[in-house]
Amino acid sequence: MDYYEGGWQEIIPNFGKGGLYKGIEEGTHGEVCLIPWEYRILEDNPSGVSIKFMVRTYRTPFYLEKVLTLKTGDPKLYISEKLKNEGYTDINLNWTHHPTFGGAFLDDSIVINVPENRIKYVLKPENVGKYDEITGNNIKWP
Repeated sequence: MDYYEGGWQEIIPNFGKGGLYKGIEEGTHGEVCLIPWEYRILEDNPSGVSIKFMVRTYRTPFYLEKVLTLKTGDPKLYISEKLKNEGYTDINLNWTHHPTFGGAFLDDSIVINVPENRIKYVLKPENVGKYDEITGNNIKWP
């Protein structure tokens, strides 16, 4: 990872080690982070920018839309997302974001502020006991 500049992976439909689910091979961190997305610029003017990203998965029947917005004078990144199961059966999934920062982006002057929040999760039955460092399903983060 010496030369990894970082990035922002969206992880659907699973995270961690891949496996077989309902006859579908799920790779490590799912497929959304590995396939091309389409995009459309919704707004690009002095008051801010807003871009809509869309992706349809190949192995699973999901369609994901994401809008990222930056407003002039506001240091926040606004994220709005919608995930649709276009299939005919219920599918369990894990959906998470995996931002990483590295390379030329980081130096001693960089500060990343993340507000305190809570994470709620449900482990798949086959993963119970594999993640001993996680206690409970409603944890404080960071």
